Amino acid sequence: MKANPLYKGVWQAPLIDNPAYKGVWKPRLIPNPNYFEDPSPANLHPIGGVGFEIWSMTEDILFDNIYIGQSPDEAKALAKQTFHVKHPIEKKQKDAEIEAEKAAADEPQPLTGVAAFVNNLQEAFVGLKENPTGFVREQVLLFVDMAKEDGPVVAFQRKPEIGAAIALVLLSFFGAIGALFGIVGSAGKPVVKSSKKTDAPSPDDKTGDKAKKDAKLISSEPAPEKDTPVKRRK
Repeated sequence: MKANPLYKGVWQAPLIDNPAYKGVWKPRLIPNPNYFEDPSPANLHPIGGVGFEIWSMTEDILFDNIYIGQSPDEAKALAKQTFHVKHPIEKKQKDAEIEAEKAAADEPQPLTGVAAFVNNLQEAFVGLKENPTGFVREQVLLFVDMAKEDGPVVAFQRKPEIGAAIALVLLSFFGAIGALFGIVGSAGKPVVKSSKKTDAPSPDDKTGDKAKKDAKLISSEPAPEKDTPVKRRK
């Protein structure tokens, strides 16, 4: 690059004097007839209530033991009569809730879904192996009691294998009944011979039948060809 001997630096707009310039602008002030000055802003009027506006996602936020005043001794006296009395009780309740949650977490959780189904099947195999009749009777009665108390849907959710077995047995039973009625209903009906007697044909009837047969034979024979003279071209 080559230096420019005429370069004078960064360009700036030329400034000229403004004869009407009066200084930095500021908003105009006008007299306020309602203006007053409070020499003791801490001296408030009696307050009947206190409101809080809090933006939070935490639930169960409580406010209590509110003191508005200027005396620390009065604030401490109020805290001694209210906060220090309730705080140990609330802390004890909170600790008890935490211990209960820990104990509930340590307890084995009931199986759900596929795990519960597999566990029930294992128990069913063991029960069937030891006492098949008693086990089946016990499980069916248990399923029926659940269906009566909580409804059939809940019973199927808790004991799906028993519900499926009962449904399969019922379907098989009704299918067998339907098949039995279908076989009985489709059996062939006995052939009943007609015992109705007919009159013997009379001689006139025989003659009439023979005439009809002769007429059919005559009509079926081809008609004799007639001799027609052959015309010759001249």
